Amino acid sequence: MGAYARWQRLGDFLGRHMVVIIPAFLMIGVTFPEHLGRLRPIIPTLFAIMTFLNYLANRIADLKETMKSPGPIGLTLLVMHVIFPLMAFTVGGLVFGFDSETVAGIVLEYTGPVGASTV
Repeated sequence: MGAYARWQRLGDFLGRHMVVIIPAFLMIGVTFPEHLGRLRPIIPTLFAIMTFLNYLANRIADLKETMKSPGPIGLTLLVMHVIFPLMAFTVGGLVFGFDSETVAGIVLEYTGPVGASTV
């Protein structure tokens, strides 16, 4: 099996299990920040690899098919960039008194992983 096929299999596996992987690693990261903080320098590389693997699976025909029915993508973008940030802002403000730095951190913390997981 060639390197491309191995990458493809890894990407397929991660794609099928992303619903479990992302929350699990978020919980691990929040629980053990002092141990996982050393991995911070490789995070941009990991995101680049994930994005690249995701794009390898896409074809022009997939894009054409998506453009025929853009409603689900529009809804996803609306939820991801408007509704989730508003929810995070509202809940953060109610809990922490609308302190701008704290609420901004909550909005970024809870909407960032959603955006990364939908790429």
